[in-house]
Amino acid sequence: MPGCRQRRHFQQMDDFTRGMVIGLRRAGWSLRQIAADTHTDASTVHRLWRTWLEQGNVGRSRAAGAARVTSARVDRRIRRQAVVVPQVTCTAILQHVQDNLDVPVSTRAISRRLVERGLHSWRPLRRLPLTPQHRRQRLEWCRTGAMSPLVRIQGTMTAQRHLDNVLWPVEMPYLQGLPNAIFQQHNVRPHSARICQHAVQGIQMLPWPPHSPDLSPIEHMWDVIGRRLQTLPLPRSEGELGQWLKRNLEPSLRTLSALLLTLCLDVFLRASLSAVVLVTYVNAVL
Repeated sequence: MPGCRQRRHFQQMDDFTRGMVIGLRRAGWSLRQIAADTHTDASTVHRLWRTWLEQGNVGRSRAAGAARVTSARVDRRIRRQAVVVPQVTCTAILQHVQDNLDVPVSTRAISRRLVERGLHSWRPLRRLPLTPQHRRQRLEWCRTGAMSPLVRIQGTMTAQRHLDNVLWPVEMPYLQGLPNAIFQQHNVRPHSARICQHAVQGIQMLPWPPHSPDLSPIEHMWDVIGRRLQTLPLPRSEGELGQWLKRNLEPSLRTLSALLLTLCLDVFLRASLSAVVLVTYVNAVL
């Protein structure tokens, strides 16, 4: 701001001071006395008193602003163009309605008319174009995230059997073929045993809280399989049971995916977490 604008001569007088000037003048004070008491110029005091005598009011008059150059009919045409063609620009709308205007109008005026009607400018969403190579790589990524091989364990699962029959021959080669893979397993005794923990050293693990069956896919998988088995005749042998499980395991996992997502989100929300990043590798071990 220039120096002259910072002087008291150029400062706007508030309504309280204006009323005080009129009150002091009506009380018999001179213009110079009022100017000295209110720290204003005598000319300002004189102008306020004259305005009071002529108009009976000393409030600041509000400027009416520039005259509206577009009529209500033109405003409707502007709005119609923006509604019919959402991608139209203000320049194109101006060219369309220019014939009905008597004075030049800028594109800013067109933009203001649209804002008055609740129509705001927008930009198209910009995305990276997908090439055939991108689609092929995405398909390969989806295939690598498919279900791991189904392994059948004879007898009770122990830490040694989990290490000899699952970790070394199946899971470790599978993880080594996935760059930056995250391994998930829950805290059952065979998984948390010392020999199994030593075998997975150097592999990025997904932290898994203790006593958390709600987030374990295999826990819900057992329930789904058990319910389906109750609707079928009893298998005559272990081989027949294994064949049935092999045929129905993957469709059951697809049905279970929506339920697992709902359960996981519910658990995280109850824990008052603001952001949830869920990475799950389902390893069905029988």
